[in-house]
Amino acid sequence: MNSNNNLNSSNNNAPIISEADQAAEADLRAKEDRIIAERRAKEEEALLEAMRLEDVEDEAVVASAAVPTDDEIKQEMLDLFAGASRSAAEKSRCTAFLVTTICMKAGQEHRSSELLAAAFDSFPQKEHCLLMLPHGAVEAPVMQEMIHLPSVPGSLQPNVLFLLSKDSLTKDFSVELGSIKQLAAVEALVRGLPNAADILDSFMNAVCAPSSSGTSAGEEGRGGGRKAKPTTPEMLSTANQSNQGGAAILALSKGEVVGVLTVNLSVDTELLMANFRLSQHFDLDFLTLDAHGEIDMICLNPIFENRFRIFLTAAQRLLRKKVLYYALPPSQPPPPLLEVMTQAAPRHRIAADRFQAEFALYLFTRRSAFRRRVMVNNHVVVVGASECGLAVLESLLLDDQLQFNHLTLLAPGGIKVGGVACQYSAAIVAKMGLDARVTLLDAEMVGLNRERCLLDLSDDSQIAYDILLVAAGVQDQSRYALVDACPEIAGILVTDLELAANFTKEDALTMNNILVYGNSLQSYNALYVLESRGATNKISFVASPGEDDVFVRILKDAADIVGIELPEPSRESVTNIVPSSESSPIGIVAAVTLLSAAVRGEGEEERGGGTGEGGDGKGGGPPPPPPLNDNTANTTTNNNNNTNNSPNSPLSPPPPPTSSSFREIAADLIVGCAPPSVGRHLFECLNDSSLVFDERLVVDARFRTNDPSIFAAGSIAKFSRRYGGTGLPMQNFNSREVGIQTAASIVQSLLANSSTTPSNIVTGIQEQSERHDLLLSKKQYAAALRQMVSLSIGKVVGCTVTGGHVFLFAGKAEAMAAPSLTPPPDGGRCLRTVTSKGGFFQIVLDSKREVHAIVYLGRSALTPMRLGTLIGLHESYLNRIQERYDAGEIEDLLGFITEPWAEILYHDQFPDLRKELVAAAVLQVAGLDDEEERRKKNSKLNKNNNSNNNGKKSTTKMTAAAAAAAATAG
Repeated sequence: MNSNNNLNSSNNNAPIISEADQAAEADLRAKEDRIIAERRAKEEEALLEAMRLEDVEDEAVVASAAVPTDDEIKQEMLDLFAGASRSAAEKSRCTAFLVTTICMKAGQEHRSSELLAAAFDSFPQKEHCLLMLPHGAVEAPVMQEMIHLPSVPGSLQPNVLFLLSKDSLTKDFSVELGSIKQLAAVEALVRGLPNAADILDSFMNAVCAPSSSGTSAGEEGRGGGRKAKPTTPEMLSTANQSNQGGAAILALSKGEVVGVLTVNLSVDTELLMANFRLSQHFDLDFLTLDAHGEIDMICLNPIFENRFRIFLTAAQRLLRKKVLYYALPPSQPPPPLLEVMTQAAPRHRIAADRFQAEFALYLFTRRSAFRRRVMVNNHVVVVGASECGLAVLESLLLDDQLQFNHLTLLAPGGIKVGGVACQYSAAIVAKMGLDARVTLLDAEMVGLNRERCLLDLSDDSQIAYDILLVAAGVQDQSRYALVDACPEIAGILVTDLELAANFTKEDALTMNNILVYGNSLQSYNALYVLESRGATNKISFVASPGEDDVFVRILKDAADIVGIELPEPSRESVTNIVPSSESSPIGIVAAVTLLSAAVRGEGEEERGGGTGEGGDGKGGGPPPPPPLNDNTANTTTNNNNNTNNSPNSPLSPPPPPTSSSFREIAADLIVGCAPPSVGRHLFECLNDSSLVFDERLVVDARFRTNDPSIFAAGSIAKFSRRYGGTGLPMQNFNSREVGIQTAASIVQSLLANSSTTPSNIVTGIQEQSERHDLLLSKKQYAAALRQMVSLSIGKVVGCTVTGGHVFLFAGKAEAMAAPSLTPPPDGGRCLRTVTSKGGFFQIVLDSKREVHAIVYLGRSALTPMRLGTLIGLHESYLNRIQERYDAGEIEDLLGFITEPWAEILYHDQFPDLRKELVAAAVLQVAGLDDEEERRKKNSKLNKNNNSNNNGKKSTTKMTAAAAAAAATAG
């Protein structure tokens, strides 16, 4: 905010600073610069001295010799704010004081502002108050009146900084409707802001044009906060064009305008209902259309940021609005008012594309005016932008009790979404509003210091964490191994998602040969992308012997039934890769040496694609030999003395074959599509940190590793062997559901910590944790574990193959561990139809007549998440599908489950409805038993009361009341 907008009008006529004061200020700045320079010199000297030590073997020791400790940083901050080592003249010019201790009597916390006002009276020359709080501590009520200053990304500062200005304690704060007469005051408020012209235009449209073309809540790219932007016709394409004008609201203090708010009076509620779960916040049936309003622009003096709640509440009253919305498109800086608003949960299932919105929605209701969430300042770091990692962030952002202020996501290369069965599209990510409350870092975790809770990143920086979640997931590792062998070809290595997003028809014309390496569903998806872009004749499809995805076998079996011919890879191994001497107009060309599988050494077994440890079914057999140019052994040992945990490598050392077994090809582009596995660098990082790693990161039922502050979820993790068998790989479960449950465990771990959580929220949490621990000791099977963590939603995998056919496989965890077109071993049956319209469609029922798996291969447009919702349902939910199938009434299964009667099954709130119905039925059954118990207890109480004539009257009355209540309940 422009400094000219100071509330104290006397400051506008401040006396001219004397030359002595200017000299003193210059000396102060010179002294500060000198102190900083001396400190840097000392750090460099300490680092050089540590590097000279001959006995130093651990690099962490060298780093610790130069990096200041937390106590040193805190003392330096205290000295800085307290003005230590400064002269009396220098201290007199300091305009802020630091609160080191504040204590309020229980029940009087709401009067903390009065205490701070008295503190300002004791220091009349001070204009601001500062307060520091450790990240793990709970915020006191006094901090609700202060402004939370965000830390710099990557800062190792152990404390959170709060600021309070003297002028913000004034009680002279009012809100009124704006008019054209106050245009000059608004100009003075926004003078100096980079978007001042846009703010004035929004204000003018609101007060001068009742039927102006203001934007609606469906708009993308509106001006929010202090970053207002003009509306364009493209932004209005998805909005409601029937706008009823706007209104302007002003905030005043001591007769001066300190805030301005413009509201659009018409809202496209149909668009919002289609994209967000508004029913969680209010009942739309009881709200008329004129009860909704949209915040188009808001600007408030930073001194009064603690008055946002009052500002919006008064605006609701003046405009007679029940709900105020704020839409935040991606990459737009978030305004501070989001802290007092509630984020609306996005709907993952949209009925029509025309209703698709790409912005995050925040709303302010009357409930928001009185309800405050508990602020969580713990550093929560999520490693990996996988589906599971995104689900965790989505759940934390939408938590109803806690507001997380320090969320960080490590996403090397950015957030990449896509694929046939992906549960997160670009539109859903936009509706999550990650840019508003999550710090995104384009870096990879390369080191982990559990003692100091620090992560070493690939950009040579460090980041602190209080809670760490490893959700990187398993990925194709062939590209990384090829880069290790030849770093010069890094620019021509891509994944299938990168290929689909960036490869164009012009690229197909300029390239001569494209190598698709690997035999997985991703490789067939890459082949389809290349075919659709006109590069069919320039493809070399190669796969190492035995490295097959188990779902490829299901795809081929279904293709054989339908009569679709799929391309087969040539079985060859990459033995060498170097930059080619050939010139290319598009860049470097790689010379790839391939070894035919037919002449591999005798006795050498092919690496099977079996399930391996944990039944992951994705090439989990013995590890391959190390890649070329790698002299390190490919066996590492963890806490359990397990070996052979290193991830797979696509490069194999050449056996002694004949010279005719080799061939060399030139590749302009290499698409890595090998079966996914754990990355080598991530594995070494976790293994060196003494985290239990058994082909996957081992966790308990609450997704915790052997370090309580480190969680793991997604395909990189698996449940401990204590729950049965060799452990349950988490990659067999629905990634989004796993992420939601992991977020619930993180929230529970925070709430269970009574030292950092208010007592009213801790109530009952510790007892619940003890019950869970008792349950864990008795339930030793996977079914009990899944029931406890409620992992019941089916998982879907798939791809698009040649000719535009879509392949989808959905199933329970057991079906994903051992995919097959046959019924499960314990019994069941298959329902199958093959038609020209519906393609190949098969529903596998288990012995309980529940949907075990669904397989589809055809051209029809089918939403993958719809198949996932059917998994685990009894066949009676599917309109007695087994009975109708046996009676010959169903000729096309796909057409049957897409009829209008099935739409309720695909609704995003149907699982909640189903749980409520089941719970009501259970309570009804339990209520009959409880009634008998109550009658027995009441009869015993009546007998005891009749025999005891000396009993108190109050006891007799309570017993009579209990009997009456029981009779009423009966």
